[in-house]
Amino acid sequence: MSLAADVVGRTHAASLIREHSADPERDVQHLCQMLVKLSQMASDLGDLRGLEVNPLLLNRDGMVAVDFAMDLGTPSRFAIMPYPEELRELVTLKNGWQVEVRPIRAEDAHLITPFHRQLSEESIRFRYFHNKSNLTQRDLSILSHINYDRQMAFIAEHLSEDGGKEMLGVVRVWNDPDNIRTEFSVIIRDDLQGVRYWQSADEEDDRLLYQHRHAGNDW
Repeated sequence: MSLAADVVGRTHAASLIREHSADPERDVQHLCQMLVKLSQMASDLGDLRGLEVNPLLLNRDGMVAVDFAMDLGTPSRFAIMPYPEELRELVTLKNGWQVEVRPIRAEDAHLITPFHRQLSEESIRFRYFHNKSNLTQRDLSILSHINYDRQMAFIAEHLSEDGGKEMLGVVRVWNDPDNIRTEFSVIIRDDLQGVRYWQSADEEDDRLLYQHRHAGNDW
């Protein structure tokens, strides 16, 4: 949603909404939600080659598409693999926590810094092979903006007591350019190390194997 907000915020439509709307924050949110849904449609519907919505009316009840036109054709491959929504899963930890295991998204960058701060020096050294007390903005971008064809990162996300979301751990895998070799890393928050994250090791292996064989990896 944050990526949609960035896109909408740079448009003339956002300026008009801020100038004329009684509740600009709500209306911008409606517009962002529509963009996210259209993006998901483009990902899920392979025959959809084009979609035009015109006009689109925005009022206090939301948005109304007065007219639209679709262009259908032969499905084609995305230049960049879309977000693998089908790999999301809810699991229960041994301590009773409900945790969502899912591929990382670009907008998850804000979860990484507080997660990193809860890691011990030893955990950081095992993960990065040197002491890295703070993450730069470039680090956060590299860790959260990934090409799902070339690499994958599954995060474990939990709803905290204050209603916010917190990251508990992450598994990362990288393919080499020839899709022959793969490297992986696992890092878990120190206070939760030893608590089982996945329903079973075999099921998590299956998730990683599915993703990387889908990308053409040989292992």
